[in-house]
Amino acid sequence: MKNLAYTIIVIAGVVLFLVLGKVLLIPLVLAIFIWFTIIGLQNKIESVPFVKKNIPHAITNIFTAIIVLGVLALFGQMLTVNINRIVDSVPEYEENINYLSEDLPPTMIAYAKDIKNYYVEDGNLSEVVTSIANTISGLVGNTLLILIYLLFLLLEQQTFKRKLIRIGDLRENPDKFKNLVSGLKATVSEYINLKIILSAMTGFGSYLVFVFVGLEAPVFWSVIIFVLNFIPNIGSLVGTLFPAAFAILQFGSYVEALQILIPVGIIQIVVGNFVEPKMMGNSLNISALVVILSLSLWGLIWGITGMLLSVPLTIIATKIMAQFPSTRPIAILLGNGK
Repeated sequence: MKNLAYTIIVIAGVVLFLVLGKVLLIPLVLAIFIWFTIIGLQNKIESVPFVKKNIPHAITNIFTAIIVLGVLALFGQMLTVNINRIVDSVPEYEENINYLSEDLPPTMIAYAKDIKNYYVEDGNLSEVVTSIANTISGLVGNTLLILIYLLFLLLEQQTFKRKLIRIGDLRENPDKFKNLVSGLKATVSEYINLKIILSAMTGFGSYLVFVFVGLEAPVFWSVIIFVLNFIPNIGSLVGTLFPAAFAILQFGSYVEALQILIPVGIIQIVVGNFVEPKMMGNSLNISALVVILSLSLWGLIWGITGMLLSVPLTIIATKIMAQFPSTRPIAILLGNGK
């Protein structure tokens, strides 16, 4: 009974720490995952025999970091430009809502009028879009803090072993630490890099659809789909519905929305149900039920950011718990039984 009470207190304390410290912890966790991305890309570059033989490890580390940060900066700039385009165009699209209710069944006209009154006459549509833009800008505002964390991670990655090997029984069993770190690096880096590739495939395919239909700010919606694909199960659905719903506002018609919804939905199905399982395999070793539960838990604690990071955070927790006898049963329960 004492052990149970102690466990409950520890879990409650950890959750409270995560909630109260999220302002500092979220940028740190994002920096860690960017670091994992850099490590994964660096390993790919160093797998080339010429690079491995002739270029020092520190040089490839710096070069890889510049590539990753440059791509993130480019996406950030493109996203900002497209957000401003959407915010500026919203007043024009508000007029299209007036035409939408004419094509609806009689039973839905009253509901459509309520929506129109709320978003058009009360001017809330602009506020909603601006609120979304401010939320994204808030994440971008943490860039400096993320970069500071990332810099220290890159500078001190060679000293992690000496520091962490003194934790608990890892001093008596250094191989356990070595296996833990190697497993975390390999699994998390592989997951993040594969997810980036798969999300980029989905985002690029969706971008071509958006350009063909003539959707406003296609880069913005492609990036939204790219990001939301990191949320398991529901992210791809939400990412498909958002641009389709916006197409209704932009064109004042349901035709363009279907022209977006159907092909983008097909892209999501093909990538999510055929390409992703083939590339990922069973390497994650996480139960499907655990994925859903972790999505809900991290979403409750850290909101959208927690949902985006739910799978890699669960991977890390499972790998760590598997190293210790007292928590190994929990790691087994979190796994997929293979």
